[in-house]
Amino acid sequence: MADNTSVVANIDLRWYLIPLPETGIHLYGSAGPTIVVTPGTEVGLSLTAGIDIPMKSHRRYNVEFRFGFGDIPDFKIAAALMFGM
Repeated sequence: MADNTSVVANIDLRWYLIPLPETGIHLYGSAGPTIVVTPGTEVGLSLTAGIDIPMKSHRRYNVEFRFGFGDIPDFKIAAALMFGM
């Protein structure tokens, strides 16, 4: 049986680009190196476009569209619920 386990590490620099008036929503972009560790190791560059949607109590939603260059996957869509401290 094959082991398809992988670990992804990103180091991104994020730029908040466009705040949407009266909503608290921000559009952002980020870029940085990405390493994917599977039975082999893959290295590349990720460029990201995303939306930061605020909630109550310092929480927020993030939706990202990540484009990969190099040996990493070409395209990923991610959604997250972020908890503030």
